[in-house]
Amino acid sequence: MFVTLFTSALLFWVILFIFDAIDVPFLHLIDITAQAIAKQGLDKVGLLGTSFSMTDGFYQTTLAKYAIQTIIPNKSDQQIVHRIIYDELCLNQIKPSAADQYIQIIETLKAQGAQAVILGCTEIGLLINEENSPLPVFDTTLLHIDAAVT
Repeated sequence: MFVTLFTSALLFWVILFIFDAIDVPFLHLIDITAQAIAKQGLDKVGLLGTSFSMTDGFYQTTLAKYAIQTIIPNKSDQQIVHRIIYDELCLNQIKPSAADQYIQIIETLKAQGAQAVILGCTEIGLLINEENSPLPVFDTTLLHIDAAVT
């Protein structure tokens, strides 16, 4: 059986057009993530990703269909998350100081009621995982891969 994967959350709006034009089963990154969160019985999660992913609303809209509320970092923390993705992680610069900043941001999301955190960008998994995160992690990349092979 063939399935279609579109691994970029940033191009979510393009996905909608592709999905409507194909007859191959489509594994939607955000739906898969929402299903995994719902399966754990969680209803309030933090979201880390690029500025666009955190603020455009496409994650929030899909998660809301599963009765999951999304908390995003404040503007200053969004800038930190975004900067680290593009200025460090995309350049293969994996720094403990960046992980420390992400962990602090996750702590803030936890204080705001987040029960888990979505790693909504492929590169974030280079810094954050179940072992160093103060919250359970839903890594969209790993969830998508798992759905594709099972």
